[in-house]
Parts: sequence; C-alpha cells; structure tokens
Amino acid sequence: MCGISGLLLADPGVIVRQEVLARMVASLEHRGPDGSGQFIDGPVGLGHNRLAIIDLTSAAAQPMTSSDGRATVAFNGEIYNFQGLRKELEGRGAYFRSNSDTEVILEAWRAFGVDCLQRIEGMFAFALWDHDQRMLLVARDRLGVKPLFYAWTEKGLALGSEIKALGPFLEAPEIDPLSFHQVLLFGCAGSPRTLVKGVRKLPAGHAFIVHAGEEPRPFAYWRPCFDPLPAGNLADLRGELRQRMTQAVRRQIVSDVPVGAFLSGGLDSSIIVSLMTREFPDQVNTFSVGGKGFAESELPFAKLMANRLGVRHHPIEIDRRQFLEALPDVAWHNDEPTADPALVPLYFLSQLAREHVTVVLSGEGSDEIFAGYAHYPADRGRMRQLRRLGRMPAPLRGAALGLIGLLKGRERRREFGRLIGNLAEDPFAVVLRRPARLEGNVRALVGGQEALESAKREYRRLLEDVALVTDDPLEASLRVDMFYNLADFLLMRADNMAMSASLEARVPFLDEGIVEFATQLPGDYKLDGLRGKAILRDAFADLLPPAIRQRPKAPFPVPLAQWVLSDARLLRETLLEGVLIEEGLLRAESLEHFLTSASLDPANPDRWDCTLAWRLLYLETWARRFIKGGADAREPKSPTSQVRMRAGTC
Repeated sequence: MCGISGLLLADPGVIVRQEVLARMVASLEHRGPDGSGQFIDGPVGLGHNRLAIIDLTSAAAQPMTSSDGRATVAFNGEIYNFQGLRKELEGRGAYFRSNSDTEVILEAWRAFGVDCLQRIEGMFAFALWDHDQRMLLVARDRLGVKPLFYAWTEKGLALGSEIKALGPFLEAPEIDPLSFHQVLLFGCAGSPRTLVKGVRKLPAGHAFIVHAGEEPRPFAYWRPCFDPLPAGNLADLRGELRQRMTQAVRRQIVSDVPVGAFLSGGLDSSIIVSLMTREFPDQVNTFSVGGKGFAESELPFAKLMANRLGVRHHPIEIDRRQFLEALPDVAWHNDEPTADPALVPLYFLSQLAREHVTVVLSGEGSDEIFAGYAHYPADRGRMRQLRRLGRMPAPLRGAALGLIGLLKGRERRREFGRLIGNLAEDPFAVVLRRPARLEGNVRALVGGQEALESAKREYRRLLEDVALVTDDPLEASLRVDMFYNLADFLLMRADNMAMSASLEARVPFLDEGIVEFATQLPGDYKLDGLRGKAILRDAFADLLPPAIRQRPKAPFPVPLAQWVLSDARLLRETLLEGVLIEEGLLRAESLEHFLTSASLDPANPDRWDCTLAWRLLYLETWARRFIKGGADAREPKSPTSQVRMRAGTC
C-alpha cells in the first residue's frame, strides 16, 4: 500500500530536522506515488508515501492523527477486518472522519492500547506516536507480509519500509559478515539480522514500544497455534477450508482501485483466480511470466487456466539479456537481499501488472502451511529412519550403517552417522542441514570453518523456540519455513518487487482464518504420503482441471546454467574485481578456483554450485549498487518505462 519512515531522537529536547525526514520520504517514492506527508513533534518524525487503495480522498492522507489529537500513525498495508472493527469501535463511542482502515488503527489504540494488535487482522507495518505518553509503538503483521527495518544508535532510532530509507540517518553502509555467510548458506539472513551492519528487521508477529533514548526491545505479540485438533470428518474439513478460502478472497479484494492476480497455472494461484471470478465474472485481469529458452514454462498452464475461467490474461516473456540488465535495478529495490533468481521475473511481472491494476492477489504462503514443498516427505522419512537407527543397540546400528555405506556410499554413511550423533543435541538437524557440497564451497570462499559455524549457530538459535518444541518432523519443517523462509525470503521478495512498480500484492493463503485452520490440521491431512497439500487439492478438485490439480510443486524455472554460467567471463570479471573481494568477504584464490571448477560447466552443472554462483553474482551486483554506489547511482532510472517497452515486444 505505502512506504513509511520515521525517527525518534535520543535527546527528547532535540527537534527532528525536516530536511532529513524529507530525504527519507523521498527514498520511498516508488512505494507511494499518490502523495506523501510528514509529521514532526519534537524528537519524533513520521513520514509516509501513499499508494491510494481504500478511500482515495485526502481525508485518508498520512501521517494521520486521531480525532482527539492523542496519537499519530504512519501505516503501510491493509487491515482486512477494518469494517467490523470500525463498527465495534463506533459502538464504544469512536468518531471517524474517513472511510480508511488507517483511522481504525488509531481508534483501536485509543480503545485497547497495545492489545489492539490482537484485534487487527491483515498485512501491516506501522509506527504510532502517542502524544500524551510520549512513546512510539512499532509493529509488523503476524506473518511478515509487510517489512519493517530499524537502526538504533547513540543518535536515536530510525525506521523504514526499506533499508534505503534509513540512509540519511546512518553512516556509510557496511556489509555484516555473519549475515553475508547466512545468505550464502540459506539464501537470506535470519531475522532480526540484515546484510547491512547495524540495521535490523523487525521479526514477523513482533512489536516494540520505546521512549526517546531507549533501545528497542521487540516482543512477540502473536504465535500460531500448532496443537492439532482431533481428527474430524475429512469431508467436513474440506468444506470448511473451502468456505474459509472464499471468505479470505472476498475480504482481500476489497479496494477502491482495480484488482488482479498473478496466475502461474499452479494449484495455489488457480484456486485464488477461480474464487475471484465467482465474485467478479468477466472482470478479472491475470498476469504470468515465462522466459525465452526455459526448459519448462509456466505460461502454458497459466493459459490453460485463464481460458477455462475466461479472464483477461496478460503473459510476458523475458530473455537472458533482459534478465542480466535488470539485475542492478532489482538489487536496488531488494535492498535486503534474498538471493532468489525468481526475483527478476517477478520484477518484470509486477511492472506489467501495474499497467492494468493497482492490487494483485498472489498464491504465496500455501506451501509453508499446507506442506507443498518436495522436501517435506523427504525430511519426514529421513527423520523417522534416523530415529529408528538411533534407538538400535550399538552393534546393530553399526551393521545398519555399514549396509548404508555399501548401498549408498561412504559419504552417505558418514552423513547418517553425524546426524544420528546430533539427534540428542539437535533433534531437527535434518530440517536445518545444508548440503555438504554447498557448505564446503562456502567454507573455502569465506576463509574457514569458524566463520561458517558462527553463522549456522546463530541461525539455529533463531529456530530453537520454533522447531525444537515438537516431536513431529513435518511440523518442525513447517514451523521453520513459516517463520523464516516465508517472512525473511519469499514475502520480502514479493513485497519489494511488487512495490518497485507501486503495486500492492496481497496473499489470501496467509489470511488469519486460513493460517489458524492449517496449523491445527493433522499432518497426514496436509501431507498424504508423497502428496503435498492433499486437503487443498481435494477441497477444490471440482474447480481445477486434472493438469492443474495434479501438477507437482516446482520452483520457478530460471535457467541459471544457460543465463549465468554460460558466460564465464562475466562471472570472473564481475566477481574477481568486485566489492566482495575488496571488502575481504571472499578469498580471491578460493573464488578463482571455484569459478574454474568443472561443476560450473553449463552443459552439466552441479545444482548447488550453480546456486552458489548465482548468489555470488547477485550479492556482488547488490554491493556495487547499494553499498558502493552514491545516492544517485543507487536509484533506478525510470524502471517502469523500461519494462513497458520490453513488455510490449513479447
């Protein structure tokens, strides 16, 4: 919906400088081209960039102050239950001057204090200044759909929807080495870390309250309930899921501007679009992206579903040149890097969608709550096997491991032995492990085991209160993915790329009603043998053709080997003369050895070596644009007009 920024200076007697706040607001103009505003009250300053979605009038402009003048808020997102909450508040005597969901937050704060966070449902990040108590409430939504970054120094607190908004408050940005190692291993840095030293992400479902001069201490205001309900009648549960999904889509298409959907032709987006067309027959715009030269493409599946539903479908194809040329702009917008090559197609898709609509619905989140990924049955089976081996008497266990060595090789035997030995100390070593080849290469590149172990230890500590509280390996995997892979990786990627085009992306599968239902389902209803998302497939079977219903989950098929590895000169010149080497984050000799290894042959690449090469290229591109580039160099040059030209040729 918007971009927010803010300051709370450490000295309550100092007044925020208007020009500093103005620069913070200007850095987020792409998130809200429909207007901007600033509010200053002594040591606090709040900034807002508006993408008008609900109540397009000036009465909904931000920062917004409550009718009694007690509180002022800068808010990014949408409150999906705002109409019902508004009626409740009106019954308690609240007076509203607009039809916006923003004002509902202010009145909920007046009525309930910090408990308002328990009543608000939606995707949001906001900063609310209470004038009477001289304190700031900062909060992020339950699943982390909307991002919130902050930095605390001796000067005070700065916050923003993107890291670039903190630039006027911070010194020259530096890369945090431990976070860098986590991105190489896991694809992102785990909350609250970011890749920029001194900058933190507010974790999903967290908030903090601060007075001037206080260091923020985030607290969790929400955790999902994972206690499975007693197994009920499966047909009734399918019906309830269908009813809840219908309701989620209905309340997420509420808007005063055009709404469309991303349609990949997969199960999740096809369900969402099917439900949308029941609400708005013949009015739905859908968008899909593919690539020229892709071995597999989503476009035929998307076309199949679009034709079946009769929607106005808009496909786009990109090629290698466009992919590589867009990387610097993608890195600028994705200033907390998530090293996923699907960022680039999503960037182009968002630009295309914005030419037709202002809001899109997306299928993100379904896999993490309904067990859609291929690794879930593998993790579950491996954990059960390890537990059986661990319970065996030592002689029998040794014989079993010997048999594994004969059948699967010595390295596999050693891996099983290590994992069994770790079970008592770390019951979910399987869930958190990285491939040995990836770890070995990263270890060589960063210069030692201890640096790598520090990154792994911290990441594991972040997960302890999430994964290590259950004996069910499937539930442990789902918890890890929901709290970290989803919030720090997929949702960060989706929000940054959509907002690069001033486009709001909503995620019905992460509606509170759906998450509450899914987390309490017995595991076998979600993962039926090898069939992930079993209850979801069956609940909507009548709406989907067999090709869609039975389609297995697959990552977006960016052909990295052909688009990245095929140009060895590009990799060598970019990386060996780059910022990562200059900053001492990579060892030049190890990097040169890695880049010349046979495993990076585009004709027969190793999957994890190819992934690591991509991560290095993307992080180097990000470091050049965001760390070393000046303010002018960091800002893209008319990205929307560039993509419009390209989209028109496809």
